[in-house]
Amino acid sequence: MVITDDTELEEMLAAPLEKWRVFLHPTQRKLVERDWNGAVRVLGGAGTGKTVVAMHRAKWLAENRLTKTSDRLLFTTFIRNLAIDIENNLKTICTPEVMKRIRVINLDSWVTSFFKEEGIENRIVYNNETDDLWQQAYTLAPPELGFPLSFYREEWQEVLQQNRCQTLARLSRFPSHWSLNPFESSKRDKEYGWFLRSIATCYEKRDTARLMTRCMMLCAIIRAKGREILPYKAVIVDEAQDMSKGVFELIRAIAGLPTANDIFLVADAHQRIYGQIVI
Repeated sequence: MVITDDTELEEMLAAPLEKWRVFLHPTQRKLVERDWNGAVRVLGGAGTGKTVVAMHRAKWLAENRLTKTSDRLLFTTFIRNLAIDIENNLKTICTPEVMKRIRVINLDSWVTSFFKEEGIENRIVYNNETDDLWQQAYTLAPPELGFPLSFYREEWQEVLQQNRCQTLARLSRFPSHWSLNPFESSKRDKEYGWFLRSIATCYEKRDTARLMTRCMMLCAIIRAKGREILPYKAVIVDEAQDMSKGVFELIRAIAGLPTANDIFLVADAHQRIYGQIVI
């Protein structure tokens, strides 16, 4: 921002921190205050104002495009504390009426609340909570295969879950860890049948599921019941670099068929913490 006189500079420096936390740089307004033909991805490094851009985008959409009482915008991210911080900052730039049309919630919490509304009882589990489940499944593995437990876990998380492979026919369409250890086809099919059944059974016994599995289930529910069960006309995602392929499929399902201004993603690929490279 170009400063033209000392008075203007002094006013800016004297502004409280709360204002700087939501300050949108004039050069970033071109990302916020316009119509986009479809999904948008904004990339930037740490400290470049990506979250602020996403917040002002939510404000602009709610004030200028999603103005009906029934219109809703979903603003989500991966970390719960970040979602709380975003909501608090949005309240400083949006009127209470506008905030009624913006729901800010981290992804795990939103998925959990959706399943509760559908009457489905299970909870999300994370890698460190599933070690004993994997040990149970591993005891069922044919010993002649000789693969370590880590091999099966990588196959499940990076191939089957990411690509929604629940059958051998679908699995054959994607690169697999198994290709590094070729079997005759009949043996491979037999072992994959065991692999799919044993892991799924161990999770089901506890009514638990990984986030990826729940995203797949949720997408299926939305397809079966129709997008009318959701109120959202647009989705904004902060820290999108931490989202997996399955999560992006869910975001698309929530937003519906591609349309103007439907999805707005902000991300920093160099700050990736979780998951595989998707964005």
